[in-house]
Amino acid sequence: MTPKSYALAWMVYLSSGISLYIVGWFLTSKLRSLMLRRLLRVSAAVVLFTPYFSAPEQNWLAPAILVTIFEAIFGDIHFALHAGAPLLVIWIALAATSLVVTQYQLRYPATIVDNSTEHNSTEHNNTEQNNTGHNNEAT
Repeated sequence: MTPKSYALAWMVYLSSGISLYIVGWFLTSKLRSLMLRRLLRVSAAVVLFTPYFSAPEQNWLAPAILVTIFEAIFGDIHFALHAGAPLLVIWIALAATSLVVTQYQLRYPATIVDNSTEHNSTEHNNTEQNNTGHNNEAT
């Protein structure tokens, strides 16, 4: 594999991964549980974007989940475990961080910024003023 084709392969993979992650973000936005929503998003990010060496003697990187699955099925199980270890460590660290942040935000809800309420109340006030015929600027 030439460096140019390697870079092109990563660009295609990353653009596809980002697109898939965005679709997953919108799909999980329907979930009512904030904790489950964030855990699914963290899991998707780790699986999609964690790289690992494609072979022990090469410096080429590949998605760690693909290396782990391929090596577990067709290759060396020890290398598959080595490729899966960063996935597990990164997932545990990000999941723990996500759960701590979620618990903090659920405990102290004032830290959650919700702009939609503010925007809706402003629209409501403007509509109310227009319907009554009163305008503070005209008086």
